[in-house]
Amino acid sequence: MLSAAIGALRSLGQAGPAAPLPPGPRLPAWAVAVAAAASLLYFCLATHLPVTVLGNTSFDDAWFFERARNMVAGRWMGHFSQVTLIKGPGYVFFLAANAILGTPVTLTQALLYMFGCGLFCLALFRLSRSAVLALAVFLAALLQPDVFPGRLIRDDIYAAQTLIFLGCLIHALYLSEARRGRALWAVCAGLSLAWLWLTREEGVWVAPATLVLCLAGVWRDRARWRDVAGLVGTGVAAATAVAACNFAAYGAFTVADLKSPAFARALDAVQSVRVGPSTAYLPVPRRVRERLYAESPAFASLRPYFEGVGQNWTQAGCQIYPSTCGDYAAGWFVWALRDAVAQAGHYRSPAEADRFYRTLTAEVRTACAAGRLQCAHGLISLMPGVTADQWRQAPAKTQGAASLLLYRQPPPPVPASVGDPEAIEAMWVFEGLPPRTRADGERSRLVAGWFHAPTGAWIQLRCGAAVIPVEHKPAPDIVTHFNDPSAANSRFRTSLSTDEDCRVQLQGAGPQDPGPNFATLMAKRDAALGGGQLYIDTFGAGAADAAATLAQRIQTGLARVYGLLAPAICAAAALAYLAHLALLWRRSLILDPYWWLCHAIWLLVLCRVAILVLVDLSSFPAINPSYLAPAFPLFWGALLLTVALPLRAIRLKP
Repeated sequence: MLSAAIGALRSLGQAGPAAPLPPGPRLPAWAVAVAAAASLLYFCLATHLPVTVLGNTSFDDAWFFERARNMVAGRWMGHFSQVTLIKGPGYVFFLAANAILGTPVTLTQALLYMFGCGLFCLALFRLSRSAVLALAVFLAALLQPDVFPGRLIRDDIYAAQTLIFLGCLIHALYLSEARRGRALWAVCAGLSLAWLWLTREEGVWVAPATLVLCLAGVWRDRARWRDVAGLVGTGVAAATAVAACNFAAYGAFTVADLKSPAFARALDAVQSVRVGPSTAYLPVPRRVRERLYAESPAFASLRPYFEGVGQNWTQAGCQIYPSTCGDYAAGWFVWALRDAVAQAGHYRSPAEADRFYRTLTAEVRTACAAGRLQCAHGLISLMPGVTADQWRQAPAKTQGAASLLLYRQPPPPVPASVGDPEAIEAMWVFEGLPPRTRADGERSRLVAGWFHAPTGAWIQLRCGAAVIPVEHKPAPDIVTHFNDPSAANSRFRTSLSTDEDCRVQLQGAGPQDPGPNFATLMAKRDAALGGGQLYIDTFGAGAADAAATLAQRIQTGLARVYGLLAPAICAAAALAYLAHLALLWRRSLILDPYWWLCHAIWLLVLCRVAILVLVDLSSFPAINPSYLAPAFPLFWGALLLTVALPLRAIRLKP
């Protein structure tokens, strides 16, 4: 089989430039209708499922919100500190754009994911010439129950970014386009790759499959090297532009300083020190810190923090890994180190922080070289050491990822929002008031809507004996709907206590004047008032809404359907791949772009699972639907592409 594959590759490489693909047929009307119906279903589900707002996550959800709010205000990423550049700004750009549009973030994310699925499957249709296959992949990717937004976090757009990049890459490398058209697709692929790379820090997982597709494209057609060069050049230019903005704002030419050489080397240095047997999930336990305090004056300056106020970082790891209680677990030590350096006064500027980290690295490495410290460096930068017992857990963790991909368990319920009520509301309002879960003990509810009256009248709230004024908010959509320029500020938004019994009145009305109460408005959403029309868009968090409840039930039902289909599709894919190997042995199979794409997608899935297993083994729990999000549509798409792999031999002859 290997010799057959090599022979096929040689003949492919000697064939010269690949002939352009003939113009493909248009998608049949029935396929477009099915895709449109599925898209409508997905859109309704994605925009009605409640999300969790975590207002107390200054290193995660709330971090993106703060950076986006600063960006919209024209302050780039905000005031510099140890947390300003800890993550790439890909999702920050998305949130800032969404805030400018003024739409619920779940709506924008739904449109982005629909676009990603559509672009990828359009490329697949043009490549395979099979409307049935392209539609099947579209449906399987679009309705993934675990890819629906669950939190206001960057993972919610990561799957869409991956599909957009693949769609652009396939168009640039394999589809029949004029040179100018290929160049445009290459630029789009480079920009989408840069955006993906700027969104999460482990973008390297897409590199192997991208390299395979690029090499295969150039092998088939030597002229495609220009498109690959355009892709790489555009991606590098986009990332460089972001680094230049950070340099202009803070003096740090970097995308995310968590991966800056100075910090990465310092973290690697302190995590390399060994004192006694290694302990799982404790890269720098107390006994190691004591030796470091004695050998490194720079690290000794951090002692007041690590052995004092920094102990709050030990609590999160203790809840997950009981053996680490009272010490800094791996996934949290990195943040404790940065906070310790900040408290010591070294984060007044990026240059000062880098100088401290370089000094720390030099002191530790000198002690290691002199034999005063016993050191053993890991294979992967930033990754803590892994014990033999941890490595033995790799098969079980891989099986856990497979179980999630096959939907052997239903999606977990969306948890309650967490954090200070004001912080939750600030995030919620900035991100467009999507349906959300209520926080435990939340005693306020947000009321938002619009009031339009031809007379220009306005409203007030009467809660008991108190009158609460209602502030005007911009309403360009109401102006358009009623074709009335005077309605430019007819929206409103206010917060009420859950204990208050309030009703809406015309402005200036007395205690005895009528007005609908909120019990009525919750049921009907709209009411006539003084010749005008009142409508409530949002009341409370929206999680108790009947539409949200129905959406959650449909999501659970979809998970059951995927779980039922998984065994049959996996069996069909396995048999199909065996048939494919037999055809390859007989040289009855063409190694065409479809073949390369099918294997590249499998490589993407394997790389995504592998990198999450490594993180889970060494740092913190990473085998969960959120981090696996881009693998779900890829995995199910790869299964369907594999099923069709030998069937293409019936239509295509070598």
